[in-house]
Order: sequence, then C-alpha cells, then structure tokens
Amino acid sequence: MARSTMSGRVIVAAAGSGKTEEVVKEALAKPATERVLITTYTIDNLNEIRQRIIEKVGAVPPNITLLGWFSFILKHGIKPFQHPTFKANYIQGLHFERRPGFPKKVDVYKYYVDHRGAVYRDFASELALLLDETSDGEVFERIIAVFDHIFIDEVQDMSARDFEFIEKLLDDGSRVTMVGDPRQGTFSTTNARANKKLKKSNVGVWFEQLEKKKLARIEALAHSYRCNQKICAYGDFIYEGRGFSPTESRQAMVTDHDGIFIVHPDDVALYAATHDVRALRYWAKTPTLGLPAKNFGEVKGLTFNRVLIFPTSGIGEFVKSQKSMAPDTQAKFYVGVTRARHSVGIVLDSPGSSGIPRWTP
Repeated sequence: MARSTMSGRVIVAAAGSGKTEEVVKEALAKPATERVLITTYTIDNLNEIRQRIIEKVGAVPPNITLLGWFSFILKHGIKPFQHPTFKANYIQGLHFERRPGFPKKVDVYKYYVDHRGAVYRDFASELALLLDETSDGEVFERIIAVFDHIFIDEVQDMSARDFEFIEKLLDDGSRVTMVGDPRQGTFSTTNARANKKLKKSNVGVWFEQLEKKKLARIEALAHSYRCNQKICAYGDFIYEGRGFSPTESRQAMVTDHDGIFIVHPDDVALYAATHDVRALRYWAKTPTLGLPAKNFGEVKGLTFNRVLIFPTSGIGEFVKSQKSMAPDTQAKFYVGVTRARHSVGIVLDSPGSSGIPRWTP
C-alpha cells in the first residue's frame, strides 16, 4: 500500500505537560464511527489512560480499543498471519525472558518462539515484520483496515524493531500519533540490540528521521502544569545542548520554599520534617539516611509537592561540576527532578560550582 500524505505526528512533551491527557482528549474527540487504538508499553500507563477515559465519559467508548504494546503486536501483527510460517494456531502468548542460545533466523521455531509457541518479547516486532513480508503486506493492510487512528503513548519506551514496525505503519498510510519525552527514556520494550542507537533518550534522532522521510511531523508541548519555573529551568539544564525547547511553567503557585536546594546530609532529618518531602533515589542501593524512599523509575508519571533526591556519585558530580552523566542516569535524574511542583532538595555535602543555594535551618 502506498501512502499519499504525511500521516504521522510526533508530540515531544515536557514533563508535566499533560501528554497523556492530550492522548485521551484527542481519542475521545474522534467520531464514534472511527475506530481508535491507544497503546503503550507499561500496564500502569495503560490503566491510567483507562481511568482517565472513565472519569471523563463514564466508560471506554466502543470505538476505542486499549491494548498494551505487546498485546497489540500479538493480536494484530502476529496471530492472524502465523500460518503458513508456523503450524496453524501455534503461537501461544509471549515469553518475557531472554532467548537461549544463538539460533539462526531460518529456524523460525527457535529464533522467534519457545517450545510452547510463546513469542520471545525481544523479537515480537521482528516476527510481525516477517509475517507481513511472507503475506505480501497483509499484516499492515489489516491493521490499517481495523483502526482509523492509532495513538502510542510513552513512545520513548520503544526499541529494536519496534521502530521499523511503526515506520511501516506510517509508510503504508496509517494515521499514527506518538506522544512521549525522550528525556524520560527510563524503560525499553526489549533488550534486543537492533537500532540500539535510537532507544530511550536518543529516540529524538528517530523522530527527525521520520520527519525527513515525510512520514511524521514533530510538534512540541514545551510547557509544564506541574513544575514551577525554577524546576522547569533545572530540568532543561539537565539536557542542555540537546535541542529541546525551553520549558515554560504554567504552574503559578508561590510558596515559602520554591526552587532547587542543596541539603547537607547533617540537615536531612530536619529538612524532611520541615517540608514534608518525598525521598527519591536511583536504586535501592542508594543510602537514604533512614528516610523511606522510592526509586526514580517507580514514580514516573507521578506528582509530589516536594522531593528530596539522594544522588548517585554520577548525579552528584553533575550537580557540583556539570560533569556529564550516563544516559540512563541522566534520564532518571530528570524524572526525579520533574516530579516536584514546588521544590527539589539534593543531598550533597556542598553545592560545588553549581550556584544552587544550600538550605539552612
């Protein structure tokens, strides 16, 4: 199927911009006669989308389908066309563990599926692309016939052959709207190595490729309803030089403790008691001086009035002297900082050359 016009959109959204709300609003605005798919990687995010729809209209409308990314791939990209590549009705769900050994692609029963017929997660999109090829393009023709609009939330979670799967949808004329923030690239759909230079925070490179190929136009939601301007500016600073639009705060509340602060370890207990903070950390190994804490990955999508960050050494060196961080650390630090409405405390023994004020009791 040949496409006639640019059918895709990529909405690059800052933290707190209401990107998931945008997906829900646009999906609900489609006529009841048009069939809509909303898909995303994590079950938590899918449940959030479902709840927002129910809160707005009472129930998920019959023209809207909610599917996790892999449920979508299995139901619409693999199962309808599994034969004759596999025995009829051979495919039985998804295998989430890594594939053992190094089978050759020609042995489809070992390369793509386990002994029970469960598709290896890392190769689900690749298998759908293979089945499209062996069926002379019927996989994507069918998806486009079933859904008039496809929304992909948290698109920065895509990886490996997912990029090629989505690009094929666009190339065949599917109306696809993708929403995400490369700065929040903390998850990946697979561990496969294909297209690894495009995953997580580098997904913006893929967005630019789609625009150059005239498959999708890039739009920006460069504002935040969550964070005040000082927090927005520091979030931008974490990704300075990466080409992101400056984030404008649309949260105007002023409190007696707004902005970014360095909190000395000796002052942590008093600071936490004074400002009712949510403690955040990179992972469980990070000491938190006795405060209960959540990992950055656990709070993605959440909002707190105030957060207190217990940094890794890499985060600490960035804060003090602007030394570059590893990409995963950078993304998680950005997530941690941008959970806060009013203030972010960072536990360090000194501000270094950061210019960030130290909190004093």
